[in-house]
Amino acid sequence: MINRTYQDPARAQPLRASSDVDATPDAGRESKDARGGGDYGFVRFLVHELRNMVAPIRNAAHVLRLRGGADPDLRTMAEIIERQVTGIGRLLNLLAEAERIKRGEVTLALAPTDLRAVIDSAVQAVLPAIESRQHRLLVNVPAAPISLRADAARLEQVLTSVLENAARYTAEGGEIRLDALCVGSDAQVRVRDNGSGIAAEFLPGLFDFFNVEKPGQTGQSGLGVSLAIARRLIELHGGSITVASAGPARGSEFLISLPLDSTESDVPESVGAEPSEVPMEARATEGQTQRRIVIADDNAAIRVSLCALLTDLGHTVKAAADGEEALELAQAWLPDYVFLDISMPKLNGFEVARQLRTRFPANAMRLVMMSGASLDEATLRGAKRAGFDHCIDKIADPGLLAEVLAQGPPSF
Repeated sequence: MINRTYQDPARAQPLRASSDVDATPDAGRESKDARGGGDYGFVRFLVHELRNMVAPIRNAAHVLRLRGGADPDLRTMAEIIERQVTGIGRLLNLLAEAERIKRGEVTLALAPTDLRAVIDSAVQAVLPAIESRQHRLLVNVPAAPISLRADAARLEQVLTSVLENAARYTAEGGEIRLDALCVGSDAQVRVRDNGSGIAAEFLPGLFDFFNVEKPGQTGQSGLGVSLAIARRLIELHGGSITVASAGPARGSEFLISLPLDSTESDVPESVGAEPSEVPMEARATEGQTQRRIVIADDNAAIRVSLCALLTDLGHTVKAAADGEEALELAQAWLPDYVFLDISMPKLNGFEVARQLRTRFPANAMRLVMMSGASLDEATLRGAKRAGFDHCIDKIADPGLLAEVLAQGPPSF
């Protein structure tokens, strides 16, 4: 359950840790693991290989759901698989993100942003977890925009991580509260829960990478990277994040401070918009033009499962197992869309894309990159230079395939 209120700006007061908690600002320290010279290349390789193993499982689960019809047991099993695959994918993304942040490879796409809209998106993202544990979520934001110059997607990632942390360590039926307001030249967001709390000696290291030891907290532990990533992203925005707790069983409080945008940029009024909940089957079929599609991937399980999924959605699909075969098939068959893996034998996906783009403009043939790694900024830049129109994560919700196939202009 969510209660959302809008503040009277005249009554706003700075957010501070309450008098009954011990505020412990993060000292910016990194754990030994974060400073060490670990084999990050191995981590990147491992994440890539695991994602390629998970992708066909997700595709197959969607095929089962589409073909399950009126069989509720089959649909339930497919939904269980999808939820678990989503969880695995998120953990793999966090591992990859942690590596990029440690290496200083993360950059921000700064733009005028209304913090209220970011909060709304983060709340929607954590709503399933909130509802499954019957938490009461109170959201209190100003009626006027909170103007930042920020990377909205990255801030949503931070707020989602903090809210998920609160949900994970708050017992069923507990309360989580989010307050946001402007104080001087800063925007402040406080997330407070009445959950299991944190022992004082573990507060200073809470934002360290791979810190999974939180004595005093009860709940399902994660990888210990979400909060470390959150701190780095907030610092890249020129802000800070701190944590406070009065100890075990007395809840915890996170306070995020961000600099307000001092320019006169217009910020879109989007707070309160509720996204429509449309089943994947409906998104994939209603009013959509059926496409001719080439799928190129040397991983047979991905190739077969994705072809089956797109065929069940009414498209005409042909497959290629390497780059040369993909290039020849696309030039001879002239499909509407070509989905290309990157690491293929003979010719990689970038080379195929470059050759196809020299002959076929985007309005004649759309090129879609399928990434087994997470879509970081460098990957997206490389894809754009090669001539790709869209990029998709192999383990993303297959419902996004329908959105790509329905789009006219490129997604860059």
